[in-house]
Amino acid sequence: MKKKEIKYVTGLLVIMLAICLLYHLGWLLTVVMLAVTAFSMPFLLRFRAERREHLVRFEQCGQYLEQMMYSFQMNGKILLALTETEKVMEEGEWKDRIHKACDIVSLSLSEKNVYEDAFAVIEEKYGNSRMENLHRFFIQVELNGGEYRRYLQLFMEDCSHWIERIGLLRKEVMQMYWKVVAALGIAVGMCAIGDYLLPFQSQGMIAAAGKAVSVLFLLVVIAVYLIVNKRVAIDWLHRDQSKGDKTTEEYVHRLEEYSHEKGHRIGRRILLRTLEQSVKAAFPQWLMQVALLLQKNNVQVSIMQTLPAAAAVMRPDIEKMVKAFEFCPEGILPYEQFLSQYEDKSIRQSMKTLYSISELGFKEGQQQIELLLERNQKMADQADKMKNENTLAGMVALYLLPMLIGAVKLLFDMTLFLFVFFQNIAM
Repeated sequence: MKKKEIKYVTGLLVIMLAICLLYHLGWLLTVVMLAVTAFSMPFLLRFRAERREHLVRFEQCGQYLEQMMYSFQMNGKILLALTETEKVMEEGEWKDRIHKACDIVSLSLSEKNVYEDAFAVIEEKYGNSRMENLHRFFIQVELNGGEYRRYLQLFMEDCSHWIERIGLLRKEVMQMYWKVVAALGIAVGMCAIGDYLLPFQSQGMIAAAGKAVSVLFLLVVIAVYLIVNKRVAIDWLHRDQSKGDKTTEEYVHRLEEYSHEKGHRIGRRILLRTLEQSVKAAFPQWLMQVALLLQKNNVQVSIMQTLPAAAAVMRPDIEKMVKAFEFCPEGILPYEQFLSQYEDKSIRQSMKTLYSISELGFKEGQQQIELLLERNQKMADQADKMKNENTLAGMVALYLLPMLIGAVKLLFDMTLFLFVFFQNIAM
């Protein structure tokens, strides 16, 4: 272990020893509590290591994305952008993977899907939805050409907002972390008063009950400390990933099977709430893909081409929409029915805009596309803010937990005190 880790472990063991002495647990229970503390150390050290690793990976990912976009904006070539990005990255696995991607492109080590294979080397360990969308955009421009700077500017703005939001969220999460730690310390200190309320000469069942509750209370404190350390070890790159594709598709199909009968309304409502946040997070990314494909295709073909890479939560609705185009290729009904079960106004407005673009065509619908992308940016911001609020809400619950368990401990101690008090009066 490193010096910092040794100091951390030693510090926690010393704190637990002091708490056991403060609670008059005796040598046997003190040894037990020190053993439990020591047993929790590997988990705490792992959480701390993960927290540092996730932060470093996030910062390096932000640097990679920004440099790739700036380099690609200048020349519109993937190999040149990768080469320039490799120069600014620090030595390590990131730089090695970028170098390997450059080799795949420059040496054409893959006969088919050269660019996909090159980016897959980077995405294998560091991939996230924003990186994958950006890579697909680069490949599309490299192979098909077209005006790309306006769309790339949108990616830049989105990436900048994402990095800024994650930075602010991380500060808020760490502030809440220290509040939880402080709340645990206050709870431990306040509950120590209970041991001084009971007369030291108390023996038998009363003393045993008091020590048992104290040990149980300290075990809960250790558990909360473990949980809060795990909660702050957030993988910032993959926060937007939802449940597995198979699980999500099962939820979507189950939602379709539920009727509006009374027996199914509750289950349907629960499923809707479960899937709603995933839809709000996935829809802006899907809409961006449609907008990029509109440079070379009409709306219907663009939507069809998004199907293979679409999020699992949206795939069934896209499939239904594609089938609906066969029966109603020029009507608005397929657009109105798309994700209609979630009753989201922003989605409905965006789909109406897509219908307008399909009627006007790409060149005539440039203004509508601009409007669509601006609205899409706002939706992406709202989806990220919602995730951030959910993350902080979980931390707030942990902040309140020490107060609750402390109140229960004090209540039990007061009950024991009153029992001893009235017992002495009776004697």
